[in-house]
Amino acid sequence: MQGEKGDPGNDYDVQIGNTTTLEPGESATATTNKDEEQNILYLNLGIPKGEKGDKGEIGDTYFTTFDVVDGKLIAYYSTENRNYDFQLNENKLEVVFSE
Repeated sequence: MQGEKGDPGNDYDVQIGNTTTLEPGESATATTNKDEEQNILYLNLGIPKGEKGDKGEIGDTYFTTFDVVDGKLIAYYSTENRNYDFQLNENKLEVVFSE
């Protein structure tokens, strides 16, 4: 058994409305509100922050000192005691590894 055909519904333009940051552990929320005059349906969202993570380990130290030798910038690589030459050739920066 089928009922009578209903009246046509509104054709809303769906847009993001307000966004709110919630506290960690809160549930995400979604609500809507309508602007009937402009046929806009606003989707309002509440998104919880993530929990604060553990402090990371201190990473390696890389370029610690710089020097200019024969017109080239030399960066001293502290973790492996290696040098890199930075050369500007035809508007391109090239990195040349040297022992």
